[in-house]
Amino acid sequence: HYTAVAAAAQKPIVIYNIPGRTGVDMLPATVATLAQNPMIQGIKQCGSLPALSDIIDRTKHDAFNVWTGEDAQALNIKTLGGMGVISVAAHLYAHSIREMYAALDRGDITTVAALQRQLLPKMAALFHFPSPAPTKAALNALGFQVGSPRLPLLPLNASQQQELAHLLGVPELSAIEAEVLA
Repeated sequence: HYTAVAAAAQKPIVIYNIPGRTGVDMLPATVATLAQNPMIQGIKQCGSLPALSDIIDRTKHDAFNVWTGEDAQALNIKTLGGMGVISVAAHLYAHSIREMYAALDRGDITTVAALQRQLLPKMAALFHFPSPAPTKAALNALGFQVGSPRLPLLPLNASQQQELAHLLGVPELSAIEAEVLA
């Protein structure tokens, strides 16, 4: 499938391996084969750290980039030699994620650890309900018109929005100090 998409594309593509959404998990060997195609320049890999590490090891000599799709692995992927994260949380906390990576590049582990500890509960909160409903609810509350999730996913109801706000540490979703506005 990805080979056919790459052949039809006019620009290089990034493949997605999100078994939780597709019910299919590409093996690292399959990813390594696809990585040899110059029109396939990377992967968003959702799954275990051992699988990420295996894919990075198998593709490190190719012009191929590996990103995690798991926000909680944003730091781990860099230490394994990957590019970073294609992030849900970055819709709201882009500055903190960028600063965590900059601190890692500087070797400032104290700042990295502090940012990671601040981000992890927020990252988890954005997956407390089926994604992308929580992120869309937060962005809509902040005035961004991102609409509702596509069916069969449903938007968060008022009670769920309040619970999400609590998990994010704010009295209501409109009180989030989203870094998209900074």
